Amino acid sequence: MAFSRPTVVRGPFCDRVSPTGVEHALGAVPEDGERWESGDRVRLPDGSRDRVHEFGCQWTGEDGAVATAYLFVPPVTAAQARSLAEASVGVGCS
Repeated sequence: MAFSRPTVVRGPFCDRVSPTGVEHALGAVPEDGERWESGDRVRLPDGSRDRVHEFGCQWTGEDGAVATAYLFVPPVTAAQARSLAEASVGVGCS
């Protein structure tokens, strides 16, 4: 039996994220949203700025809850993705 791997198009995808899924993740309709593309400079939680190498979007709820989705531009291994995701978790997040 042969298994196939999904193909991911590395490009902007925020318009394809289900609004209902975002509402479920936040527990409410988002009050604000932003998106970024590879090469953009974004503000980090500590207030500094850095150039990203990913396509991503973030939505914020009225209570301050945040939902984020991103896709790395260069393919990464599962271990690299885990390490990067762990490094991106801020204080008070889990």
